This record gives sequence, structure tokens and C-alpha cells, in this order.
Amino acid sequence: MLTRHLLRYSVHEGRVEPRWWRDSPGQRALAQQLLDLWRAQVGQTQAAVLEQAEAIVQGARHPLIVRPLIKVLDDACTYQQPAERSAARARVFDASVAALRRPRPTLEEHAAAVAQALAEPLHELRRELYRDLPEHAQLAAVPPWSAQRLLAEANLALAQGLLLYAEELSVTVEDADCGRQRRLLRALSWRRLLARARREGEALQLTISGPAAVLQQAKRYGLQLAQWLPALCGMRRWQLTARLRLPGQPAEHALSLTSAGLWPARASTCEWVPPELTNWLEELAPRLTGWRVIEADPLLLPGGELIIPDLWLADPQGAVAVELFHRWHAARLSARLQQLRAGQLPSYVCGIERALTRLAALRSCLDDPLLAARSFRFSELPSARALSEALQRLRQGALLAP
Repeated sequence: MLTRHLLRYSVHEGRVEPRWWRDSPGQRALAQQLLDLWRAQVGQTQAAVLEQAEAIVQGARHPLIVRPLIKVLDDACTYQQPAERSAARARVFDASVAALRRPRPTLEEHAAAVAQALAEPLHELRRELYRDLPEHAQLAAVPPWSAQRLLAEANLALAQGLLLYAEELSVTVEDADCGRQRRLLRALSWRRLLARARREGEALQLTISGPAAVLQQAKRYGLQLAQWLPALCGMRRWQLTARLRLPGQPAEHALSLTSAGLWPARASTCEWVPPELTNWLEELAPRLTGWRVIEADPLLLPGGELIIPDLWLADPQGAVAVELFHRWHAARLSARLQQLRAGQLPSYVCGIERALTRLAALRSCLDDPLLAARSFRFSELPSARALSEALQRLRQGALLAP
């Protein structure tokens, strides 16, 4: 993903027009030059590789075309991190403090005294003191990309960087494959994005809140949204329109993206599962006696609205949807309460992050007996005990009539 100073776009009549990298002979040759440089530098430090790349930047007619390509390529590389040196530094600093008891006239004499006390050559001591900084990481592997692939990845990174300033996104997905739709919606849920989904025929309509509309942890939310975009690129046909609040611009501007403009360079991102969720599911399964995790479609409500559960569990009586509400999802709780009252969610329980319980605006909603009976509290991820008790209440029918 590109940072603010690397974004390439223009604004015309209220529209944001990204300056895409084109698969032209000139830009393809530039991308290949960068790939060849990185592949020739395997084993060198990151600082050395970037220093070599700077020579290409200085020789380019348009440096702003080159720098984003460098960032995208370098971010995709694998670097071997140097060994931790904090203990060795502490040893040097302790020796330096001890040497200060007999102050030397110059800094060089002081450094020599420290080296003598540690019985190490001064030049080696200086070289190794901060050897664990990121710039000393060694290039271990370069992605097996073609020049066209690097240009496509740069375009994707440009789109991701622009979406960090989105107020709201409207997405239409025209892909009749239910499996791909399910994976896209699951990726939306696992990224914890605030979204409304509707099915209109075979098309999927999504309205997603952007980072500019989120009051807490907007930067973190924006990163999650940017990481979801490659999953959207895995769909066959889609259109995205976003309202952006660009830095230094008083008015909103519109951004339009389509499947024809972004190559699905990382469509496999659809399969991404948060590591903490994987570990949680592995620990959860044996603790929920009589329940198993299953695959199921989103909940379809009257009018076409879709609810995307975080988890489906089943016992001999049938399947139950489990939805988790984090701090970004506070506004949706009241809607779920109304749907419970209307009897639209008969096999449903929800987890509410404890941070939400401190919001005064949600107090009446959280105190409602119906929601209390169908919900449980959690921090980060639900405990098996809290989830099991909520499922037991549901099965025992200890609920107020909607």
C-alpha cells in the first residue's frame, strides 16, 4: 500500500483520477530494471539495496513514477532480520558508565577505554552495536513477479492508499458464484469492517463505511479496508464508488474503480484467515460439547438485506449464527435488536466487545432484556464458556417473546 506522499492522482470536476501505471514499453522496462536489481542484491542489506535503487530514481525523468514501484517491490520481499543486540548494547552501556568514573579528555579516548574494558576491537564494537536495526536486514527472497505483475501491484497499492481517505464505499459485485461471494463476505467480516449487504438478483450490493467515518482507531480500520480490496479483485465483475476526503481538500471527491481497471494480482487474499481466529477455532471446537463449526450462506432477511455471521455452529437441532460486534460496529446493534423483536433472527446469538458496554449511547440497547438474552460479552475473542452459555440459553428457549 502506498503512503500519502507516494500517491499519484489528480482531481477534476469533483472526481479523483488515479494516475495508473500502464503496461507500456517504457514502464515495463523500468519495472524489469527494478526486479533485476533486487534479484542481483540477494544477501545484501536493505540499506544497500535501497541505496542502489536510489541511483535509478536519480536517473529517471519522472522520479515520482519510480519511488512507488520501489516501495511496492521492497514491501513484497523477504528480509532476514539480524540477531537481537539489546543485551550486547546493555553490556556496552554499562562499561561506558563505568568508564565515566575516570573521564577521558576526548570521545575517542573514552570509546577506546570502553573497548579495552570489554576486550573487543573498537571498530568491531561500533559496527555491531546497532546491527539489529531494520536497515541491516538481509534480502533473502524476491517475489517471482514479471514486470507486468509489478505494475499491477503498484496500481493495487495506489487504490489501497486512496481508500484510506474514504468516507463510504458503494460496491456492486456481479458474480453468480456463491462460493466466491461467500468468501468475499467472510473476508469483509474477518477484517471487522462496518458494512451493509444486500442481494439484488444475482448481484451483491455492499455499502461499507470508510476510515473517514470511523471515530476510533481510524488508521487501523483503514488498513483493514485496504487489505480487503485484493479480495474484491478476486471477483469476476465488480464496480466500486467511494466518497473521499482528501488531505487539504475541503470538499468530498468521488473515486471509481472497476474490475476492468485492477488486475486481481492477489486474489488469493480471499482465503486469508486471521491467525488469532484460526487458533481460537482450534481451541474452541473441543470445548463446545455437541456443537461443530460449519460452512453456511449469509442470513438473508426480508427485503434482501444480508447478515454476515462471524461463525456458524450446528448441533442436532440445527445451525446457529454467531455475530461479533467490535468497537466499530456499535451503530448496528440497535438494528439487530429490532430484527430480533421482529422474529427475523430465530437462530442467532451475538457477542459484544466489552469496550462497547462503556458507551452511554448504547446503554438502553444493551439493557434490553431481549438483547441480553441473546448476547454475551467478550474481549478480543469470545471464551468458550461465554459462547456455550449463550447457546444453551438459546436452546432452552429462555428468551423473551419478540
